[in-house]
Amino acid sequence: MSDNGTKNGVGEIFEEASNSEVAEKEVEQHTDEPTKVVGEEACGEGAELSEVEVSEVQAELETLQKHIEELRRENEELRDKWLRVVAEYQNLRRRVMSERAFAFREGKKQTLVELLYVLDDLERSIEAMKEGKASDLDAIKEGVELVHKRFVSALQKLGVRAIPSLNERFDPTLHEAVERIETEEFEDGTIIEEVQRGYMMDDIVLRPARVKVAVSPVRVEQGSDEQKDKGENEHSEGAVE
Repeated sequence: MSDNGTKNGVGEIFEEASNSEVAEKEVEQHTDEPTKVVGEEACGEGAELSEVEVSEVQAELETLQKHIEELRRENEELRDKWLRVVAEYQNLRRRVMSERAFAFREGKKQTLVELLYVLDDLERSIEAMKEGKASDLDAIKEGVELVHKRFVSALQKLGVRAIPSLNERFDPTLHEAVERIETEEFEDGTIIEEVQRGYMMDDIVLRPARVKVAVSPVRVEQGSDEQKDKGENEHSEGAVE
């Protein structure tokens, strides 16, 4: 009886063990199924997100390509404009140089034409003297004065005029003092003699007038005293050192 009881106890134990294994398998099956379902659902959602991302990337690429095409068109337009500006500048530069050369030639031509009239008068005077038609000194003088008058007129047409000097105040921008003469007859700084006449073209000094300028004797004495005092001071300073 004890053996039967033992067998029955062992059988019950095996049954309980087998029942527990079956229960565990059932639990595992039940737990695996939801996991599998959830995994499949997750995979489906991941696939849908990837497609959305791909479409977004494609849209962004299309936008960038359109922007690149716009930049290329703008670059071509700017390049065309730059080429046109360069061509216009070169044409303008050539035109300005041509006009400048033309103006220089015209100015030179005008100058020479005016001087040719003076040359004509000189040749007529020389021819008259050779033929003995101008033996009279008055006639020669008249011819020379005519040539001088024609030459001055030609210079005036070119905008050239003489610089006033005699009895004028000395102006260092117009005059060049070649000598200072001590005198009381003229006011200090007055031009008393013109050594060489000066000329201007419009507002440009072609050649300053070379003149002699009056200096007051008082000013000369003051200058001498100042030079003397300066020399004495330098001498005394040298002695102290």
